[in-house]
Amino acid sequence: MDDADAAELEREALRFVEDADALDEERASQDGDESEYTGSESEGGLDVHDAVAHAHTLRLHRQKIASDRQLFADELYAIYPLEGSIWPNTELELTVRFGPLNSGEVPSTAFCDVSGRGERLPLSLKGKGVGPKAIAPGESETFEVIFAAENDRSYAEILGINVADRDPADSPGGMPYEIMGDSCVPGVNCTDVNSIFEEHRIVQALDPFNPMERVYAMREKAFSFGPTIAVTNKADSGEGDDQGGLVANLKISNTQKVNCTVNFSVSPKMDDPPAEFPITVTPASWEIPPQETRYVTLRFLPTTIQSYVGLFEAVVDNRADPRTKSFTCEVHGEGTLPTITIEQPTEFTEDGALALSFPRLLQGKKVTRSIHLKNNGIVPATFRMNMRPNKDFSLGENGVPITLEPKRAHIVPVEFSPAALGDYTADVKMLVQYNRYETQRLVLNATCYTELVTFEDLPDGYDDELHFSDGPVGKRREVGFVLRNNASTPVRFEFPAEGGADTMGDVTFVPRVGHIKAGATKAITAVFAPIEDAVTHDGVEVAIQLAQIKYTAVEIADAVADWDDRPRRVTYAGTEDGGDGNIYLRGRETTTINLTYRPSGRMRPFDEEIPVTVQGVEMTLFSVRGACIGTELKLNAESLNFGHVVLGSQLTKRLSIENTGDVDAKFSWDLAALGPHFSLTPAEGFLGAGQEVKIDVVFHPDASISGSDARAERVTCHVEGGGEMRVTLSGSCTTAEPLEEVVSFSTPVRGTDTKSITLQNDTQTAWQLKPVITNDFWKGSELLQVAADGSATYELTFQPTAMTREGGMHEGSVFFPLPDGSGRLYRLQGTAGEPPSSGSVSKELVSKEDHTEILSVANWLPRAQRFLAKIEMLSEVDEAFSLTGPPALDVPAHSERVYRLHALMHREGTMSARVTFLNEKTGEYMWYEVSFTAGPPSSRGTVQLEGAVRQRITRMVRVANPLSKDVTLKTSCDNARVRVADAAGSVVVKAGESSDVELVYRPLVVGKEDAKLTLSCDELGVFEWDLVLSGTMAGMERALTFNVPLGQRAVSYFRFNHFLDEKATYSCQFETGNDFESEAEVTAVVAQLEDATMAQRYEQAVEQEVEIAFEPTRLGENFRDVLTVSHPTAGTFVCPVSGRCVPPKPQGPVEIKGGAGTFKFKNVFPAEAVFTFVCDNPCFVVDRTQTLAAKRTIDVAVKYTAQEGKASDAKLIVSCEAQTTATWVFYLKA
Repeated sequence: MDDADAAELEREALRFVEDADALDEERASQDGDESEYTGSESEGGLDVHDAVAHAHTLRLHRQKIASDRQLFADELYAIYPLEGSIWPNTELELTVRFGPLNSGEVPSTAFCDVSGRGERLPLSLKGKGVGPKAIAPGESETFEVIFAAENDRSYAEILGINVADRDPADSPGGMPYEIMGDSCVPGVNCTDVNSIFEEHRIVQALDPFNPMERVYAMREKAFSFGPTIAVTNKADSGEGDDQGGLVANLKISNTQKVNCTVNFSVSPKMDDPPAEFPITVTPASWEIPPQETRYVTLRFLPTTIQSYVGLFEAVVDNRADPRTKSFTCEVHGEGTLPTITIEQPTEFTEDGALALSFPRLLQGKKVTRSIHLKNNGIVPATFRMNMRPNKDFSLGENGVPITLEPKRAHIVPVEFSPAALGDYTADVKMLVQYNRYETQRLVLNATCYTELVTFEDLPDGYDDELHFSDGPVGKRREVGFVLRNNASTPVRFEFPAEGGADTMGDVTFVPRVGHIKAGATKAITAVFAPIEDAVTHDGVEVAIQLAQIKYTAVEIADAVADWDDRPRRVTYAGTEDGGDGNIYLRGRETTTINLTYRPSGRMRPFDEEIPVTVQGVEMTLFSVRGACIGTELKLNAESLNFGHVVLGSQLTKRLSIENTGDVDAKFSWDLAALGPHFSLTPAEGFLGAGQEVKIDVVFHPDASISGSDARAERVTCHVEGGGEMRVTLSGSCTTAEPLEEVVSFSTPVRGTDTKSITLQNDTQTAWQLKPVITNDFWKGSELLQVAADGSATYELTFQPTAMTREGGMHEGSVFFPLPDGSGRLYRLQGTAGEPPSSGSVSKELVSKEDHTEILSVANWLPRAQRFLAKIEMLSEVDEAFSLTGPPALDVPAHSERVYRLHALMHREGTMSARVTFLNEKTGEYMWYEVSFTAGPPSSRGTVQLEGAVRQRITRMVRVANPLSKDVTLKTSCDNARVRVADAAGSVVVKAGESSDVELVYRPLVVGKEDAKLTLSCDELGVFEWDLVLSGTMAGMERALTFNVPLGQRAVSYFRFNHFLDEKATYSCQFETGNDFESEAEVTAVVAQLEDATMAQRYEQAVEQEVEIAFEPTRLGENFRDVLTVSHPTAGTFVCPVSGRCVPPKPQGPVEIKGGAGTFKFKNVFPAEAVFTFVCDNPCFVVDRTQTLAAKRTIDVAVKYTAQEGKASDAKLIVSCEAQTTATWVFYLKA
């Protein structure tokens, strides 16, 4: 605080003293009480430091007064609401509550401050407390309690009633009465469409190609009646009750605890709606009790062929929660008439009737033709085909009603079977139920004739065509048929000769020439045998020569009439001769001779000739070669004697094995027969023919035979495939005396100490000695070379594996066996101290990463050891630092194993320890010293959050708390689109547990970016993850599909979700823009969620819609485009749009009143066009041709003049041959 601030504070303190003095005087004058500030303080003033404190308190009071909004507050009166806003030309209802504490009138005044108004509006309040009431004995009194609800919630209060002269200790606040009330807002179910449309099917979206009846579509939020037959007069009535049409019941549920009044209405939502809208709702309103339901009925009763769209609304009276105040949905319906189209035949007569013509038919045969019908409408159609009785024509299903589903086809067969020659005709009429405008007439035309010779049984039902199947060149194909002679005399036939000018060359007929008796038949086989490449015949005519045959005598005719040139096949049979034991061979015949060779022993190679006698002449047929081989091995001696050998030494002698057989042989010795004092190598082997192998036999006696002999009788050598060989081994054992000299050693346990021993060779032969050492603590070379008449030094190394106890010593000996069977023995002694450190470890670690330090543990013994691992901390650490490892380690004999010491430091710091490995049985041990320093932690890893844009992507990261207390981790991420699910900035992890933290990411745009997620606390430090955020292109939105008749315009809506938490303007653009139209821009707003949590705001999406229009100008199914709705940060939506333009649907009926009328017709083409108008009833007159500009709509005038015998309805067909083959049909009704 500088000097100026101190001075200002002191001045304020003095002003506070003056204010305090004035306050004392005022209190003294009012109450006569002593002032708070008396004595010397009042006279001399407050101390400056106290004044400063009081000045600060006074400043706070002033701030509270300045911030007080001065809203109405009274102990007895309450006004709700105390503040708010009133829109222009509206009203606001206020509630005033009065709660007196005593009897009598209590007046008060409240003032209302209105913005923009200089003076406040006064509100006078007056209430009266009635006070206590006297109730006579036996009487009762009723108290009225007013419940003034404020909002949608439950209330509870305690009402106390005091009674005079009662014990005040019993309920001092009066006899308690608990008063409870629920304040409810009227409302109905507006979200559960499954309940509202429980009687109807619910689908995801409407299918424009396959209209469905009475369904609710989630995507369009619309109820569709589907196609319904239009009621054009009282005689035509669709499905439904007496009123006609289709009905649908909707369930409206009052989900609140108070009555509610719901008003229902259906209003048109289309251009140029009819005066009487065909979709209605009954009743107009319902008063629904709490928790009950009522049903409303929607009725669709179309009178014209047209598509209708209405808006159904169910609105709750009075104020209500917007979520339950109203339910709205679109209602779709289509008025139509059943239609049946005759697709075949397509020819017309001169008077406009369809003509079905039959091919010329041979007398005595019959033929069937078909009438192809199809329901091109959108409702089932029932029709009937009528034909008067006719003996020559037969109409299938004549007079039978047939129902066709939409897009289904049907074939009606018509059979022609004439009884005589001539031309035939008949009429067929088709009638369609509920559509008097679709009556059609067909004319049947046919002719019957006859011929001399006819074909029968031709494949595939043909009358005069022969078809061969396709196949490869060189493959023969045959087809059979029959020729019938229809004449009364025999007929001669002749097919073209092969290769003739009037044949195909590679087609022949069998028979080619022949006779057929009168009225008889002849079977013919046609053979197709192409020999050239790629032969094709299509429609080649084959001329058959026919001639009637007349015979002078009947018997001649019977003999030769059935003649033809077909060849005949004759089969001859033969016999076979028997045999006499010899081999008999016919010319060019062969036989097989089998030879078998079975030798009984070894046989040298041989070569023999096999003779044979042929017709008495002997000759060599073949020669035979062969041999039988065997195995044979020999030992060079049957016994070995080793003589005398000193105990502890050994003597080696050799045997040899020779393979004298013909083949390689395998041998093996029976080692068990050698006993404990003899051994030999190799014990087994493989010996080639003619080869020799040396066997080393060693005599090494032990103390068990000291001073005696050893013997191994008949040791067997097994020869594979060649029997056995045996040898006998013998020798004796003597002992040697140690020298007086002692060799001493000293080293730490498992250390080494080396000493030398000199040996003198006084003989003339060089020695090769194998020293024998007792006690494994000493080691030396296996061999010692001592030159003749010389000396050599032998080094011994002492490496103890056990410590010597106090006063103890390790002892051993080394024995040098001499070649003459004697030896020299030396005594060995050594001491072993405590082991030094096996090593020290100092490492820098990364905090939160488990580090494994490998410590090598060696087993110096020839047997397995178990070491107990002891970890002694040398520095003070808390539970955030841990150093652990297995409690024990088993190490095999003379092996090393690794001990894995795990160091984990959850935050930065240092720790050191001593790790000892102890064999409890022997007391031997080894130890290490370790030290670890932890630095900053690295990233816990990379978390991939990848997915299609606008999809909710989640991943889990796990955080472990190894401590014995709970920790609270603060969460943060440097990307706003990433959050921790269900967390308000922190995550609590229980002691000793792990917690999975769920990350939520919703990308809005395509791209890739990096981010970091951090969780931190003082106890465990920082946890950090690298995030790779990827938004990939989402698949296209569900396609919008249009099915629009030519000449009409359809509108649909592409709906998408806006996730960005701010307002955004999307641009809308088609790839081509040739056939579809949409808005250029659409602005998306943010949902208003005042009490929403961060997670709710993050997940909230606002549905937006883009209007798309389709007005095709040509027939076809290939109208396709792609709408792109995009914003730089809110994302891109791609919606494929496809359309199909179908032929125009019939329209009407157009009512002609007073002899004249009009209907609207539009030129949908992009150019001027000439339209032709043709009516099938001369009573109706329309200008035949009219020229319309592009996209122009006109009123077409129709005049009507009644004529006797003519119908009062008609079908008007409009065509435009220059633009399309489609026609527009208007039904006219006068």
